[in-house]
Amino acid sequence: MEEKELYDEKFKNILGRLENHEDRISDSENKLVDMNVSFQVSFAKTSSALEKLSDLPVAIASMQKTNEEVRLSLTQLGNQVDNLEGGVKRLDDKVCGLSNKVEVIDEEGKHNIRKYIRDNWPIILVGISILASIGVAGVLK
Repeated sequence: MEEKELYDEKFKNILGRLENHEDRISDSENKLVDMNVSFQVSFAKTSSALEKLSDLPVAIASMQKTNEEVRLSLTQLGNQVDNLEGGVKRLDDKVCGLSNKVEVIDEEGKHNIRKYIRDNWPIILVGISILASIGVAGVLK
């Protein structure tokens, strides 16, 4: 019986090892299924990302066109500002010139009145005397 027990023992040992291998194979199959599911999810996400990226060239072209339009608008705006700046400068020069002319006329007016009085004082004195005598004659009547 010893021999039978020895065979039984070996058989049990072999069965235990087979069960251990079956467990390991089952675990490997579960991991493989999990990896397959994970791969499918990753593939779906990658496909979605690639699909979204396919619109990227159109979006970039649109942005480039918009940037070009903005650049042109800014250039035109800069030209308009330069034109306005030139107009303001010319207007400022005209105002300064006009102000200078007004000052010259004002000064000439002061000097001309003084010069007129200095040059014509005898006539002015005679005129004032005549007016005064008319006034006195009017009061005496």
